[in-house]
Amino acid sequence: MSLIAHFSNHRFLAILALVNCHPLASGQTILIGGDIRNGNFEATEDGASDDGDRPFADTAEWTNVQLTRTQNDQATRNNPANLVSSDQYPGASGGYNAVVAQDDFRWFGMDTGHSVGANDSFSLQYHWVDAFNWNDASDQIAFVFYTTTDDEILGTVENRFEILSGVSTLNATYERFSQSGISLPATFVGKKLFINFHGRDGDGNPAGSFARLDDLELIL
Repeated sequence: MSLIAHFSNHRFLAILALVNCHPLASGQTILIGGDIRNGNFEATEDGASDDGDRPFADTAEWTNVQLTRTQNDQATRNNPANLVSSDQYPGASGGYNAVVAQDDFRWFGMDTGHSVGANDSFSLQYHWVDAFNWNDASDQIAFVFYTTTDDEILGTVENRFEILSGVSTLNATYERFSQSGISLPATFVGKKLFINFHGRDGDGNPAGSFARLDDLELIL
């Protein structure tokens, strides 16, 4: 049976775009990317509307892990869409993107489905753009690898490893973050791996500030 027979045409093309953009070495695995765990933020939960503005409850795979808030908080929008050209950023999906707020009520969390091994090395990529009230000189996106005491996504955090985006270098324009060779501390080994990302205020003025993030890829 051919490979295409195992996938819907849409899912196959999404995976093919990822592989063409970031060729996988032998033994590598896409944990998040394209249609895999909704790394492109396009998939909805069954029955969700497609009105351009979705809460976490309607956004497949993603959970709001900010414990003081709910799954009814806004997660994604498609206005404006990620319209970077495929020549500039191969694999750019357009469509919906994550609204990354700084005021601690939208933390995009996910169970990666992976338990950390002793020799794991990760690659992380995403597109992002500064938006309303985002301070280009000081605000950043924080991407966090973490484990919990009970191996549940909303459990008490036990281990935490953070990677910052750096500040915006292209005002109001999507740019790409990319880092490879990411190794986690030994305390992560054997634990279920979760991730989250959120805004990191740098100027003491988080209210209403947000950026947009799209086309997240995490490769093992």
